[in-house]
Amino acid sequence: MGSTRIKRSGHKTVIIRKMKRIIIIFFALAMTSCIWSGHISVPDTQEESPMQMNAMTRSVTDFGSGSPVFLFWLDNDFQNIGTQDAPTPYLVSWPYLGIDDYRPEIQTYNTGKRYPENDQEVCCTGYFPASLTVDGGAAARTWSSLSIEDEADLGILDVMVAPEHITGKSSAHFDDKRPKEPLEFIHAQSKVTFKAKMGTDMAQNRYLRNVQVTVPGKDQFMSTLKWENGRYIADGTTSSDDVKVVLKDPDMTQLDPNQLPRELGHVYIYPGMSSIYIEAQLEMDDSPLFSNPETISVKTYVEFDFKDGISTVLRENDAYEIIIVINYDSIALRGRKCEWQEGGSITIPIYPNQ
Repeated sequence: MGSTRIKRSGHKTVIIRKMKRIIIIFFALAMTSCIWSGHISVPDTQEESPMQMNAMTRSVTDFGSGSPVFLFWLDNDFQNIGTQDAPTPYLVSWPYLGIDDYRPEIQTYNTGKRYPENDQEVCCTGYFPASLTVDGGAAARTWSSLSIEDEADLGILDVMVAPEHITGKSSAHFDDKRPKEPLEFIHAQSKVTFKAKMGTDMAQNRYLRNVQVTVPGKDQFMSTLKWENGRYIADGTTSSDDVKVVLKDPDMTQLDPNQLPRELGHVYIYPGMSSIYIEAQLEMDDSPLFSNPETISVKTYVEFDFKDGISTVLRENDAYEIIIVINYDSIALRGRKCEWQEGGSITIPIYPNQ
């Protein structure tokens, strides 16, 4: 009885081992069949990886809410943007966050789209804000121009562009570069900030209010950009006589000569200009009640003055500061190039009610 039970147990063990082999062989054949039929694919870590990249601004940003547009082009198409062939981007991406939210030290932007096959190189460029109109709103986009459609945005919208593109492909990802190579953005316009200050020779019993600067937009504010040499650059200015930006500090009822200049605001102008035309106005009185105020106004071109001996115009991504120093019998306009470095100054006599 004992020997019979041992033989039966051994027989069952052999059968189980054979069944395991058959099952393993069956699954191996099934997997091979599926792979060849295309139902199951072996992941390729390079081609399956989504495109991820970083972005950042090269200088201090002024824009508030809003997101940029990232444009991804196949290398051959990138060379033909704006031509009659009108290539289509490999991907147009509107990220949810702002440009500097995708800095290398913060997080990487995931497009969710894979790199193209055959290790094709992709060129990435971009612009800000996404509200810019492409090709004047044409249905068939060539991506050859951008424009500011709303006149209310002219002179106050901080348009940014990528001056250089970055590249990536399945074998050399955007975010695999060491150090990481972000898509950098710069300001496409020049920025001019206006401040006001009471001069030291102003009588102590003189009071100022409603200090303001008006900057007409005609021939001064950028309205369009064009695609040229692998990037977007300023192309045209507004021709409207109705466009203007008024800068003032509503709380500025009296200036103290010992205080720092008070900022009125800033405008963005077309890059490459050597001067800016402004209209300055204020009210002056001997009484804080302004019972008999004098209205002082000046209309003039302010020439940009640089001490580096090289600059003659404000370029894109340049910033300039004009301080309006209000004296008893004159307004001095002092300008200097600043971060976004000293300049000269000019003095313009003022005459009441003229």
